[in-house]
Amino acid sequence: MSPVAPYRLTDILEHELSWVGGQKVSVKQTPLIQVAFANEKVSMKCLVSYPYMNDYTTFTIDYYRVNSEGKIITISNYDVSEKIPTGQTNQTTEKDYPHVVGTPENPPATGTYYCKANWRSKTETGNGVFILVRGKLKRLGLFNLEKRRLKGE
Repeated sequence: MSPVAPYRLTDILEHELSWVGGQKVSVKQTPLIQVAFANEKVSMKCLVSYPYMNDYTTFTIDYYRVNSEGKIITISNYDVSEKIPTGQTNQTTEKDYPHVVGTPENPPATGTYYCKANWRSKTETGNGVFILVRGKLKRLGLFNLEKRRLKGE
């Protein structure tokens, strides 16, 4: 008899729970790392995959970040309600629900940003995007650069 690889119950359950009605639901985020200046806007992708079924076309999206101290800071959340296209029932779709960080009411800060999709019976969280925010971008005109060069700076 050949040996059989042992399977942990948690591995089996995690695999089975990621499928809903024979369809997989997931949340992906790309790219994994972004660099921005403090006065720049940063757009994050939140790709949500779900089946066109009544229970999964209505959900909420939460955006939050985890700061350097591990504290969760809520950024925003909103409700999503998609129509099932004719003939697409039970088919899986993947849609992007992007979010922009860097607005005056939501300035960017260094940390890992997440999006999370919440259905009635399931929650899926993206892998996160680390955003490194650098100091403000200073724009010196050509005249100022030439003046500094002549002064030997």
